[in-house]
Parts: sequence; structure tokens; C-alpha cells
Amino acid sequence: DGALGDQDVVALRGALIWQHNDNLDINWSVDYSVEREHGNPFVLTGIQPLNVGILTGGGPSMTLAANTIAAQLASGGPATFPGGEFFNVIHPSGFPFQFLACFAPHNANNPVCYNQQFIDNGERKLNYSTDPSFQELDVWGTGLTADWQINENLKVKSITSLRGFEGHFEGDQDGSPLRVSYLIDIYQHEQFSQELQVLGTSFADRLDWIIGGYYFEEDGKNINPVRFSQVYLQSGGHYDADSWAIFAQGTWHFNDKLDLTFGLRYTEDTRDYLPDQFIEVLPIGPLQLNCPPSAVPMPFDPTRPVCAIGDRPLPFEWVSNDASELVPMVNLSYRWNDSLMTYFTYSEGFKSGGYTQRIFPPEISTPSFDPEFVKSYEGGFKFDGWNDRLRFNVAIFFTDYTDLQLLVADPSRFGPFASNAGDAEVFGVEMEALLNPAEGWYISGSAGMTDTDRTALAGTVQGLTLDSPFQHISKWTANAQIYKEFAIGDLGYLTPRFEWSYRTDWGTSGNNIPRLGGDVLPAGPFAGVPLSFGVPNPALVEDDLHLLNASVRWDVRNSGLSISGGVDNLTDENYSIFSQYLDSFGYTQQTFHRGREWYIQAGYEF
Repeated sequence: DGALGDQDVVALRGALIWQHNDNLDINWSVDYSVEREHGNPFVLTGIQPLNVGILTGGGPSMTLAANTIAAQLASGGPATFPGGEFFNVIHPSGFPFQFLACFAPHNANNPVCYNQQFIDNGERKLNYSTDPSFQELDVWGTGLTADWQINENLKVKSITSLRGFEGHFEGDQDGSPLRVSYLIDIYQHEQFSQELQVLGTSFADRLDWIIGGYYFEEDGKNINPVRFSQVYLQSGGHYDADSWAIFAQGTWHFNDKLDLTFGLRYTEDTRDYLPDQFIEVLPIGPLQLNCPPSAVPMPFDPTRPVCAIGDRPLPFEWVSNDASELVPMVNLSYRWNDSLMTYFTYSEGFKSGGYTQRIFPPEISTPSFDPEFVKSYEGGFKFDGWNDRLRFNVAIFFTDYTDLQLLVADPSRFGPFASNAGDAEVFGVEMEALLNPAEGWYISGSAGMTDTDRTALAGTVQGLTLDSPFQHISKWTANAQIYKEFAIGDLGYLTPRFEWSYRTDWGTSGNNIPRLGGDVLPAGPFAGVPLSFGVPNPALVEDDLHLLNASVRWDVRNSGLSISGGVDNLTDENYSIFSQYLDSFGYTQQTFHRGREWYIQAGYEF
């Protein structure tokens, strides 16, 4: 029906608890969900003519397109191309093509031109695409947890989980009826995890300790058929990963006030990947690119074989990315009285490396990225007082990132890729409070300040500076809610709730590449054509945002039944939840919140 941004999820979950005796509990759960949705539309909000992408773009993309087309024409090839796959076919003065003609005023509404006519008109919801956009996801899982209290000082816990999903996602990325960029994701995934914990107390309850082990494995495939104007290819591939860890942690109680906790965790990760990628269709004929094993960095080497249908952009061979790390954690806490506790925590962690799946133009080997490392410092206090009617917590933290993983853009590639972008530091303060001023009344709120600082950038990262904002991080945030539970006799309880949240401006793109704006081509047949159409780059940074939600819940007395309804985003705020500018395509795409939403839901507990 052409509607995008709907939600359609059916989820089922069941659980069984078996208490064999006072010392052994077994909990088993199973869940299954089905999702059939049309995601929020990609909205075209800007075009940069000199970089209009895969066929008319600048740099290597333009060279690739122009050279391929020029070779066709020089050999008497067709001036038009099958299936409408080629766009911006404007050459008023003959050969060579005058790609910028599509941005001249008289071609503003030309249907073969990918230009400003498809840019959103300010409503932040228009998408002129004609290809399907949808997401289908089936997820299943089961888990088993067993707790065995061997004696008063020793306990064993086992946590087992098995999950899987199948997904099919398709999306027209360019926001136009022309075939510029159409992406497909087909997922098959299974994973298994097992954790075993042994918990105990020793030294007359002075020491609480835990030792354990963890194992995780996953395998599957993520096939990405990609449809560009000049090439159809299968991207993606197969993956197989496993991880195991051993850990130990102990808390020593010096007295009733002072506790010291120390822990260690050793982890080994292995991530294997098999690129299963090949060229399927060449709508405008052979490309002036070299595929493996003859692949070389662009520009094209005419002395080597060109890519043909069936050729692979990446070698069809398994690659492996391994990591092993020992990370510590230490916490010191002091309880001043029954109401106030202060603490300090230091910890380290890491996130494994991996691979970029969607690759084009061809490369001689699979691009990879290394692990990300973090050191975290946190201190604060927790207060519970006023006869347990007031809770107030404050935390101050500092986080130091090394080899930060980031999805960045590169003009030499047709899509973003994961990279170790450099180093960063994050300093922040968080406060939260919960107040129960009278029977049935609850008021809660929180506020936070987060200051981010890029301290180093890798030389391979383009489009970012040390001052570029972090994606989805606001410097200031706050929220508050108030709700009251009213008894309504034999009917049960009614609980109205009102919520408010606030955040200052934030970047919505991980690669906030500056775009040319306010300038025009100075000379030539297209002098005066703007270098940028649509919103300026600050549109990738959202302004301050206030959101209001309201709801009411009815709990039917002695029945386990509850019914609730509400409205989210009462003031119908329209804000960006994702943005990206792709230099090799020359367009900015954004996804926006759906706006005001209402819901009714029911629950039953038994």
C-alpha cells in the first residue's frame, strides 16, 4: 500500500519453574516472535552534484562510469541502457557526457535525472522509491537455568541458551524511482552459550566469591545482494565465531562498612569469515575494474583482466580474526551509615575485531578491523533515606577508548566500512532520584552530562575531525516522570503516568562528512549550478529535543489482568534517528521518527 514505518510483531513466550526441593530450582523458557514490517523510510535530504554517486559521482566512481560509457560509445555501443538502469544520461553536445546537465534548471524535473527533484520537501517523510522496502524476521530461543544450593556456603548455577533467527530485509537507499542503490540482506543465524558459576562464602563470611566459565558459539550467513546502476553483485558471506572465558571475583568485607572487590576475566575470541561475493549482472557492460587475483587499487590497470560476470570482488577464502585479553575490575565501597554508601570502580574491557562485509570496488583481501579497548573509572554515592521514601544516586565517570571502532565513509568505496578510527575520552556525571512523597505517589527523574573528546584519529579515516560530534550522544540529558496509583474499589487500581525527557543537540551520523554548501560552479557550461542541494551539513546534527508521553494502566483486582493505553510523543516532534552522507554516492539519507503514536495493550499474569 506504499506505507512505510509500520510495526507488526507477534511474540510468544512461555516459562516453566520446577522446584525439585528446597535446594534445587530449574527454570526453562521458550520464545518465538514474527516480525513483518515496512521500516521507516530513507528520506533523501541532500545531493552534492559533483559526487552524485555510482554513475555520475566524482573521483573513482565518476572515472569508472565515464570510462565505461565512453568505451561503449567509442565502439558504437548503445546510447541507452536496458531496464532504465542508467541515469543522468544527458549529453546535449554529444560525447563526452555532460553529467552536470541534470542539475541545470531546464532538467530539474527530467525523469532520467537523479537530482534535486527527489529531495524531501521538509515534511521529513517523503520517499520517491519504487522498489520494495520491508523487513521480515523470525526469532526463536530457549533457555535453561539451574540453581543448586549445595550447602549454606556453596552454590552452583548453570545458564544454557540456544537461539536462532532468519531475516530478510530490503531497502531502496537512494529515495528515488531510479536504480541508484538498492540493498538486500538475507540472514540465517544460530548461537549457543553455556555459563557455569560456582558461588560461595569463606573465612566466616568475610569473603564472598564466584568463579566460573563461559562458552559461546555462533554461525550463519549474511548474504547481501546489492543492486547498483552499473553492477548487480552478491555481497556478504558466511561466518563462524566462538568465544570462551574464565573468570573469578571476590569481595572482602573488612568490617560492616568497608568492602573491597577484585575480579579477573580471561577471554579468547575467534571470528572466521568466508566472503561469498560475485558479480551477477553488468547492466551497462564490462567495468573498468580489476577483480582478484588481478585486483589492484584504483585507478584501473588496462594491462590486467577486467571484472566480468561471475568474478569475485574478494577472494573466496576463509579469513580469521583472533583476540585474547585478560581484563581486571576493582571496586572499593564504604557504607557510612544505613542510608549512605560511596564507591569507586576501575575496570577494563575490549570488543573483538571483525570484517567489513559489503565490499566494492574489488580488493585484494578482506578489509578487517582490530579490537577496541576501554579503561573505565567511576565514583559516586548511593543514598536511601526518609524511611525509604527517597533514593538519590550520583555517579561521575571517565572512559578512555583506544582503537575505537567506527563505521566510516570512504570515497574509494561504495559503502561505509568498519575501521579503528582512533582514540577517544568520555567524561560524564549522572544523577537519578526516586521520591515517594505520599501513599501511592511516585516521582522519579534523572539528569546527565556527557563530554566527549576525540584525542586521535587514524590516518585512514576521512571526513572526521577531532571536533566531530559522536553519534547519538547529547552533552546534556534529563527525564522525569510522575505517576499515582488510585484504588477504584472492586475494580482494582488505576495508574496514570506522565513522562518528560530532554536532550541537547546530537549527531545522527557516525561519519559527519562536511559537504560543500553555499557555493556554485564558477565557470564552464554549467556555471552557476549549486555545489550542494538540500539541507546543509548541520542537518546531520539534531537540535535540542523535548518529548512528552502519557499513559494510564488499569490492574483488575484479583485477576492478573491489566489493560493500558497511552500516547507517546504527544507534541508530534519530528526528529532524525539516523543519518549518513556517502561521499561515493553524493547523497545524504536520513530516517526520521514516526511522530505521535498511540497504543493499547493488555497483559495477563498467572
